[in-house]
Amino acid sequence: PAQTISWSTESNTCSFTPTIGSSTGEVSYTCTQVEDCTIDVVATDDGSPTLSDTATLNISCTNSAPVIGTTALISINEGDTYTYNVICTDADTDALTLSLGASDTCGGILNESGNGTVSGTYSFTTDESSGDTSCVVDIQCSDTQDTDEQNVTVQIYEVNHAPVIDNLSATETLHWNESGSYAVTASDSDDPADTLSWSIEATTCSFVPSVNSSTGLVSWTCTQAESCSVDILVTDDGSPTLTDSGTLNIECTNTNTPAITSVPASTEAYEEVLYVYDVICNDGDGDALALTVGGSDTCGGTAIDNLDGTGSYEYIPADGTGDATCVMDIACSDGDAQSTQSTDIFVNITDAPAVDDLAVTEIMISSDDATSVGDGQWFEIYNTTSIHIKISGVGFLIDNGTEVDVHEVDESESAVVGPGEYLVIGANNNPLLNGGVVMEHVFDTWPVLTDATGYIEIYRTADSTVIDAVEWDDTWNHAYGASLNLSPGALDTVPAVVNNSGTSWCHSRFTNIDGSGVDLGTPGTANDDCLVTWCNLQSPATTTTTDGSATETIYGRVYEEGITNPADQGPFISSRLGYGADASYPDEVSWTWFPATYNTDYGNDDEYMSTIVPDATGIYDYAYSFSMDGGLSWLYCDFEPEGTSDGYDPADAGELTVNP
Repeated sequence: PAQTISWSTESNTCSFTPTIGSSTGEVSYTCTQVEDCTIDVVATDDGSPTLSDTATLNISCTNSAPVIGTTALISINEGDTYTYNVICTDADTDALTLSLGASDTCGGILNESGNGTVSGTYSFTTDESSGDTSCVVDIQCSDTQDTDEQNVTVQIYEVNHAPVIDNLSATETLHWNESGSYAVTASDSDDPADTLSWSIEATTCSFVPSVNSSTGLVSWTCTQAESCSVDILVTDDGSPTLTDSGTLNIECTNTNTPAITSVPASTEAYEEVLYVYDVICNDGDGDALALTVGGSDTCGGTAIDNLDGTGSYEYIPADGTGDATCVMDIACSDGDAQSTQSTDIFVNITDAPAVDDLAVTEIMISSDDATSVGDGQWFEIYNTTSIHIKISGVGFLIDNGTEVDVHEVDESESAVVGPGEYLVIGANNNPLLNGGVVMEHVFDTWPVLTDATGYIEIYRTADSTVIDAVEWDDTWNHAYGASLNLSPGALDTVPAVVNNSGTSWCHSRFTNIDGSGVDLGTPGTANDDCLVTWCNLQSPATTTTTDGSATETIYGRVYEEGITNPADQGPFISSRLGYGADASYPDEVSWTWFPATYNTDYGNDDEYMSTIVPDATGIYDYAYSFSMDGGLSWLYCDFEPEGTSDGYDPADAGELTVNP
């Protein structure tokens, strides 16, 4: 019978260990690597003796290498993330492993998954410093037996980033004539940073701004008040060049425009007389100011500029241009803004004085308030006409009996005396020294005047014609600390004629010159009146007579301080007794007046007496009147006891009955 065969292996050159079925002879093995090897197989019977046979089994372990089938990116821009999706396959469907090769310098991260076919993601992120460099992506795919390797050099490109202006838009404010600057800054994210350059792209300004091309410092000077803008451009030197722009707003202000703050002292000018207006212009910004004649000017004057905001407007109206109006126009500019002041100037007709056109109306001889007698002396002249009188070309002569001084007003001087106006001339124009008097003209030298004797003359310098002259002595109504005062009643006559009589003058009694309560006078204004202080119709209150017959003696009393209170008849007093229609007020036309004579002293009063000789029957009022200026003005006196203390009332007049 057949024998039973048993199987075994005798030798093995394989790296793995095969097995064989002892009864079947089936050889089993697993290739653990790629190799060619042999196994000696032995068949043994169970006869006696056992016999065997040996044969060689040749084994070839083969492998299909994995293959990376994708292609890696070879470039990327700086700042981007590099992503490579890797796919590796193996025909044997072996388990595959992806890994980074030793040459990898990009430093990416590899994530993998899959068997037979493996996929993975290789990624890395670049930054600003990576530009213009390269790195190596090295990826290996292995089935443990074979490895496929992909080695790619990746170029990282430099990417230019636009510069960014940091501090625009912005607004800069400054005064119009000042210079300013503004430092514009920008940032550039490139590494290495690009070099930046600056330029002006556009401007709406009237001036020309500039910018430093390296630093971005914008500079300008405001030449006028305006709101404008400058567009600034910054450019890098990258490839391609990139830019950014921004707007700088500039406010050139003129907060305080110039203003003429002065006002003409007079809006009247005079033919052939210099007119001067002192101009003051202010500017709150402290700008330099310029004064000029404005475009609306029709007077034809000249602007005098002191270059400090002050100056004057001057012109001389020509002869024959009077009784008309012109426009004085002044302009004040700070170089940007201008203000003007227009004023209508009326030009008066003027003339040289004729005889009696000017009259001396007040004289201060003995000031109690001046620092010296001479400093406090002055006189006043009055224009008796209805036209303006030029004082230029007029001379004044003063004689104190031992010294004579002359002052002539030059033709270039601008003094004018208007109709019914006054002019004061003296020895010292300092009110602190002269008793508080404002004087229009001052003598260079002045002979000290006295009450005893003196002489003042006004004359034309062209032909020496005497216009007025006054000569006084110690019989005039002098008082210490008070001016000699021509009675206002003289203005109703010819002042330059009556002013040479001492009876036409009294001393000032009411008006204090400067409020100090010392000197009395009215320099430059209307004089105090020369009326007596008080008077009355003393007695009788009623009287009766016949037509053409004198009445009984009628008495009146008068009081004037310093005149009637001394013993005997006081000087300077004139007295009258008059009658007129019943219930009428006394006047110089409808009443009839009879001279009165001094009778006696009565306390501080002087008493006068007179009679009335009526020329018609009837019932009449009668009253006294007294004068202290030679009859130029009268104070009318009704019955006692009040007399003139309560004014004149026809009800308090005396009553005269005239029978046939």
